Amino acid sequence: MLYLAQKYGRFTPKSAEYWRAVNWLMRQVVDMACWPRVSRPEWQGIDLTTVPNVRDWYLHLADRPAVQRSRQAPKFVSAIPMP
Repeated sequence: MLYLAQKYGRFTPKSAEYWRAVNWLMRQVVDMACWPRVSRPEWQGIDLTTVPNVRDWYLHLADRPAVQRSRQAPKFVSAIPMP
């Protein structure tokens, strides 16, 4: 995404907007990389009540419409467990 934005001159590396976009993109990548591991805390032996920051992050992601839709693909398996 950033490559195309740079290619067409939308952002320049010196702009604050560019670095905000980089920061946003990296957070999205990290969220989606970590979500599969944390999305089933009982499988991992994790009690999310003992790690409040992770629990808050988990609840924030679980509320995202895209995350809820992903739980339906390719078929509904189970509801997102809430701590």
